[in-house]
Amino acid sequence: MINLKNILTRLLKIRSQFVSACKNVQLFQERAWIVSIERKGSEAGTLLKDTFVVSEDDFSSPMSWMHKRHYSQQAIDQVDNMRRSQVLIVNVAGLPHHLMRVK
Repeated sequence: MINLKNILTRLLKIRSQFVSACKNVQLFQERAWIVSIERKGSEAGTLLKDTFVVSEDDFSSPMSWMHKRHYSQQAIDQVDNMRRSQVLIVNVAGLPHHLMRVK
């Protein structure tokens, strides 16, 4: 009986871990941001903007787009904790990245 109880306890723990992992994957693939990066143009007084729609559906791992663009860990943590419709400005390599979480 003791072995059966231990097996059941282990199975319940594994089930709980599996359910938690599935929830994390689901949340990971639901988020999206609009990212606008400002930089000065070659002509005096000009400002250029590159704008992207960044969706975690395209990520290979959480925050991979931000990692590839060399966001600091502090900035990644801030982006990771954004709520919908929240706006955040992060400086990366001296350029302001304006992020709005849309999903």
